[in-house]
This record gives sequence, structure tokens and C-alpha cells, in this order.
Amino acid sequence: MRKLLRIAVVTVVWVPVVGVIGGLARGGAADFSGFEIGSKATAALFTFDSPSLGIPAKPTGELNFAFSETTLRSGPSGYGLGSVVWPGQVAAAVPAFVQSEMESQSGQDFPTDIPNYPVRAESFHPQGPPTASTGAGTVHMRSSANETAAEGVAYLNSFGFPAIGSMGNQSSMSSSGFDPQGAVAMAESSVSDISLLTGVITFDSVVTRAAARSDGEKGTVAGTTTITGAEVAGNAVVIDATGVHVADQGLDTAVVQQSVNQALNQFGVSMELSAPVDTIEGARASRALGGLLIRIRTSTIEPLIAALPAELQSQIRGQITFDQDITLQFAPAAVAAGAAKNIEFPMPTLLPNVGGTTGGSTPGTAVGGSDAGGSVGTAPSGGGTSIGGGTPIAVAPVVKVFEGVPLWLVFLLMLIALVSSRPLTAFADRIFAARVAGRCPLEEN
Repeated sequence: MRKLLRIAVVTVVWVPVVGVIGGLARGGAADFSGFEIGSKATAALFTFDSPSLGIPAKPTGELNFAFSETTLRSGPSGYGLGSVVWPGQVAAAVPAFVQSEMESQSGQDFPTDIPNYPVRAESFHPQGPPTASTGAGTVHMRSSANETAAEGVAYLNSFGFPAIGSMGNQSSMSSSGFDPQGAVAMAESSVSDISLLTGVITFDSVVTRAAARSDGEKGTVAGTTTITGAEVAGNAVVIDATGVHVADQGLDTAVVQQSVNQALNQFGVSMELSAPVDTIEGARASRALGGLLIRIRTSTIEPLIAALPAELQSQIRGQITFDQDITLQFAPAAVAAGAAKNIEFPMPTLLPNVGGTTGGSTPGTAVGGSDAGGSVGTAPSGGGTSIGGGTPIAVAPVVKVFEGVPLWLVFLLMLIALVSSRPLTAFADRIFAARVAGRCPLEEN
């Protein structure tokens, strides 16, 4: 009995405190009147431009390996995509576009819809599906989207183009959502064991991580690209925004650098590390990282063609124009986040009458808009014209959003609990003792 009484006394005293502390977790949730968050990443991006094809697009074509993308907007609406091989949004939607144009021109509907590019896991909010996942073995794609978060993931193992190069593990992850600091977009892309031009150029790995954040007042960005184990013609190199440099600086640095440059020029290759492109405007921030950028000029093949017999040269030149520029980007990524905090406007409890006197003692007519369902009344003599017949309109006051209990108050309450635990226990003992002393032994018999 004594133990139960102690528990009851302590509980009655501390229940209100527990309720206040519980409000701290709820008050820490992100609360924005508007937001727009997005992220995009790919392990490897191949693009090419060919003016001779006559296609009015730049680049002429593109192909992504291990591609992911997300967007999250107030509304709310969300989108997540993961694809191990992605030709771009335009090319992926070509089948539906062609069907629509053919149906429009012919005036007849197709018996069935032509499917769009299928190699993808795609999610939408609110229309759905909220999640998608597919894969087999070392190939996997997944996506998700809801009102507060969107995600896209893709990865695959070992892929290559004959005579161009090969890659090992390729992966990308993109996400958009919220954390205790506000709206945040994150992206990560990586590719390992890269070998180009039959091993002339190799890399152990290229990894990019990027993040953009907004707390509703200020936007920030972070992230970079890291290259490890880079070699050209067997020589260790360092790649930065200015190009390729020999890693080991010694007496023969100039000779080794010349050897590296000759190997790159022979294949018409240039390499550089893309510098970050940042945009920060108030509460909105974005960062684009191009990753490792490698350009290959097909014009370098021209001397090889010229060495062939004239008849064979004629046939090749009649079929192919070597004006293509091929670009390889390893581990590019881009992120953007922007949010606006809820704005509280102080408003009076009563809305004052709108209008002024028209002069004289002519009664003013109250504008109620009879055609709009209102009523037309008459204002008092000597008064002016008033909207709504001069009747005040009550407006509910703005309720301030609870932002949580300060940390110092939590520590203070814990200290009070520690100090007061023994007096509360003694108080409970006195109550129990008083009740026992007040009983009459004869009455109990």
C-alpha cells in the first residue's frame, strides 16, 4: 500500500511535465508554407554531338548508367526514379508521343497503348504507385514517393563498350525530403574499376556526394568529387579543373608529363575534374557537380582512314562523317533545395469598417452585393458608405505554432526531479502514517 501511494504522488506531480516534454518532439517537425526539392545522379553518362545528323538537339544523344532522380514540391507532389540504363526523359517518352501523333493524324485510336521505355522503377505522389522495385542478381532499381520524401536508387555490376572501355560497380542514390534542419536534397554516384581505350586510361574509383539544404531562411550546399587510382599509360596522375598532371613530382616529371600528354593526344582525349556550379539565393540553394569529364574527338580517326586504300576510304566516308564529339562523365550529380517558412500576420480581433463618408447627411448605402447573394442595407444618417452594412466581422486570432521546449528548461526540470524525489517520498510516507495512526484498533476488531 505504501509503495502504491508513493507512485501515485510522484505521478500526479510529474504528469504535466511529461506532457510538456512530449510537445518538444512534435514542435521540432519541419513546417513550411512552400518548398521545392530535387536531386539527380548517375554513375556514368555518355553523350555525343554530331552536326552531320541534322538533329536539332544538344546533345544529339545521351545514355545514363545507374541513374536516379527525385523531386518534391509543396502541394504536395513527389517523384522518384531509378534506372540502370536511362536514355533521358525525352527518349523514354518517345513511344507515347509517336502514338499520340499517329492517332491525331489518322483520327483512329490504337487498340492498345504503346509502352514507354520500360527499364525503370518509377513512383509518383499522390497518384501512385508510392513504391516500385525491380531487379535480378546484381542489377537493381527502386523508387518511392510520398508527401514528405522521395527516393530513387539504381545499381549494376560490370558493363563495357568494345574498344571504348569497361566499368565495374556502378550505383547512384537520390533523395529529397526533410530533417530537423529543414528541407534537404542529397545525391551520391559512384563507379569503380574504370578502364578506357584498352587500358591506356584507368581509375580505381570516382565518387561524388552532394547535398543542398534550406531552413526557410538560408540555403547551403556541400559536396565534392573524389578520384582515386588514376593512371595514364601506366603513370599515376592527378586530375583537377586544369587537366591532367603527373602525381609524382621528381627530376623526371617533365619527361613523364610529356609521355602522358602524348598518350592522350594520340587518342584525342582530354580530361578534367568539373568545378562545382553553385547558386544560392536566400532560402534557395543548388549545386551541380559534373564529376570526371572525359572528351574524345572522333576526328583523331581521320589519319587512320587516310592510310587505307582509296576505294575503302570512299566507302567509309560515304557512310560516316567523323564529326562526332563523345563525352563521358563519371559520377555527375546535382541537388537543389528551397523552402519558405510559414508567415504569421498579426490581425486584429475585429475587422474595421471599410468606407468613408460621402458628405452631408445623406444616408449611405451599404454594399452587400445583392446580385452576389448579399443584402443591401441603409447606413445611419450622417454616416458614410460601409461594406457589409457596417457590421464588424470577427476574425479568429492566429495561433502561434509550438516550436518546442528549450534545452535548458529540460535540464532544469530534470534537476528539480532529482532534488524533489526524496521530499516527495517523505510526504507520501507521512500521509500513509497519518492514515494508519487515525485508525482505532477496537474498531478493526
